[in-house]
This record gives sequence, structure tokens and C-alpha cells, in this order.
Amino acid sequence: MTQQNFTTPKIPSFIFAFKGIEIPQNEKHGAARWINAFADDYLGSAVKNLYPTETLFGDWNGEILILAQDALPASSLKQIISDQLQKGEPKEFAWRHANREIHDDKKGYNTNEPLRSLVKDYVNSYGILYGSAAAHMLYDDGCEKYSQVLRGFKDDQLQIHLIEVLNWVIKNMPNLKCIMCLGEKAWQIANSTGNTEFINDFKLMRQEGKHIVTTISQKNITIIPAYHPAARVSNQERERNWKNLIELLEK
Repeated sequence: MTQQNFTTPKIPSFIFAFKGIEIPQNEKHGAARWINAFADDYLGSAVKNLYPTETLFGDWNGEILILAQDALPASSLKQIISDQLQKGEPKEFAWRHANREIHDDKKGYNTNEPLRSLVKDYVNSYGILYGSAAAHMLYDDGCEKYSQVLRGFKDDQLQIHLIEVLNWVIKNMPNLKCIMCLGEKAWQIANSTGNTEFINDFKLMRQEGKHIVTTISQKNITIIPAYHPAARVSNQERERNWKNLIELLEK
């Protein structure tokens, strides 16, 4: 594998410097944490791409920002880094999207493959950056499975940081028009970054095919709620918000 030439702007120091967040155990759950994927004992600071999914859609000059929930569990990244080093390749090459055709990945592709199909069917002529609400921060509860809960996601310190990161991303996408939110956590971060007066009801707006328009980094940005690409819903439900996206772009 060779690392592609990313169009990512230089990643600012505040992203590399952000420390992890510890989540104490409670009656139902053990202790967990959020780790910085760019910490020295993970990827380090040699990475060139903010999001691992930029290896799928990485156009910072694009009109669309697709935000998923999170990139991958911290333990999974550790394993991928180990695999890269065994191949004699730099560990930063592990910061990539899941691809079973090339890497025989066992996880993550079930999101990326249907997403690729939706992009091809609806917005293939537009530039797209694919990222996550959690940006470079990875959840670690000791398991290798993706978690829908993501304990501590609304920790004040983590939220402030993730909003600052998204603001930086939007500022560095000169042609951005729409943010497509693949899940409620992406919707919440995008709403918070847009300083909307309240977090609009994600499920209701998704069901009704609605969107909001706000100003972020002096840009008029349309924020659209959407189903996760692998959600167990009808094609009609899954595609409703993508039809909304293309209609808004073509106005």
C-alpha cells in the first residue's frame, strides 16, 4: 500500500495536542476513555489526513461533507497499526477507511460500501469529504466492536474540542454547501457547531426529509439528517434524504 497525496490542509497543533478523556465506571458500565488517534503510542503526528475516511472521499474543495459517527474503536486501530508495521510500512498508513477488497478488512466496510453506492447514484458529480463527528478521537471501552452508545461523547471538554475541529474543517472547505449527517451524533455536533438555538429533532426531520440552514465560519451551510448507510430500513427511507441533498445542490 502507498499513501495517497492528500489535499488535507496542514493539521493544526491543537488537534495533535488534545489529551484523552477518561470516563469513570458506573453501575452499568466499566471505565472507558476517548483517545487521540494522533497520540505517540497510536499514529503519532506524521499523519497527513485528519479523517481515515479521506482515503475513500477526500476532496477538501468539495461541496459536500459527509459526517458519520466515529472512525473505529481504538483497539481496532492498534491492531491495524501492528499489521502495517509487520508489513514494513509506516504506522500512519493505518489511518484509512475499511476496504475488504484490498485489505480483507472484517469491519467497517458494511458502512463504506453502501455509502459508495449512494454517492454514485446521487452525487457522483460533486466533490465530497468523508469524515466523522468524533473526528480523530476514538472510543475505547476495551472492546473491538463499534459502540452505538459512545459513553462520554457529550463530555463538555470533548464537545468543545469536536466543535472546534468541525469549525476548522468547514473553514478549510471553501466550496462547502451541505453537511450530510449519517446519524444523530453527527447531527448534534453539526447543529452545535452552527450555534443553532436548539438541537432539532433528528429522527423527525430525517423521517420528513427536512433540513436546516445555518451560518458556520461565515458560510451558509445546509445540514441534512440521514440514515446510516447500513440501517435496516427500506430503500425509499434510506434514499429520501439523498434525494433532498441533490435537490438542494441543484437549486
